Amino acid sequence: NKCRATPRWNISRVDQERLSSVIDEGWRSHHIASASLLPTAQARMITAAPMLLFQKACTIAVPKKSTKRQRRPAYWWTNEIADLRRKCLRLRRLAQRAKRRDLDAAPLAAEYQAAKKVLKRTIKASQRRCWKELCLDVDQNPWGLGYQIVTRKMGTHTRGIPQDARTLENIIHTLFPSQPKREIGTAAPCSPEAPQFTEEELLRAALSIQNKKAPGPGGLPAEVMNAVAQSHPKLLLNMYNMCLREGIFPAP
Repeated sequence: NKCRATPRWNISRVDQERLSSVIDEGWRSHHIASASLLPTAQARMITAAPMLLFQKACTIAVPKKSTKRQRRPAYWWTNEIADLRRKCLRLRRLAQRAKRRDLDAAPLAAEYQAAKKVLKRTIKASQRRCWKELCLDVDQNPWGLGYQIVTRKMGTHTRGIPQDARTLENIIHTLFPSQPKREIGTAAPCSPEAPQFTEEELLRAALSIQNKKAPGPGGLPAEVMNAVAQSHPKLLLNMYNMCLREGIFPAP
């Protein structure tokens, strides 16, 4: 069976108000439905329902990315690499067709493998050459191509030299994230009941999630989970503390 592809959400166009209203409405109905259940059954429902609710909210409030837009080529991409790639794909199709038609596909397969090796060598050489040029360009022009590549990865769309302190601080913290200090001391005495999660811990954990990363099995982007933690912290705290209190950790 084929795995269903994870939807690609256009996070830059999320409707925050609609996302929040869908979660508010859905959570009220789930809370009423779970009030009459036993603690264990209530905990399982409270842990499963939010994930389905978040997926529904994403479908309503976050548009999907169009797959028709062409991606911007990498800085090391050249016309020579494009020609070699087209030749490599053509040879692969010919070899696959010959194999399906029970013909002698060995010569075509060997030619395809040779073309594939040439393509890889050309790409590696172009990457090494462009990387050296990029390093030299950063020394001479710090706001040139290297800066554009970094800000593009961060999702910070700026043109020219950033002047405001907030943009500069965002660049520094993204490139060099700070880690929380850990105190080394004596172990705390064991208690019969585990302490509950706090809102401060929840928000700190949410902020540590990196944006613009592939979503997990649930298909929820990190930006949405971060937004939910900021707007509905009690919803998530109730779910996590219920799991901790009842000692259950469902797959959702």
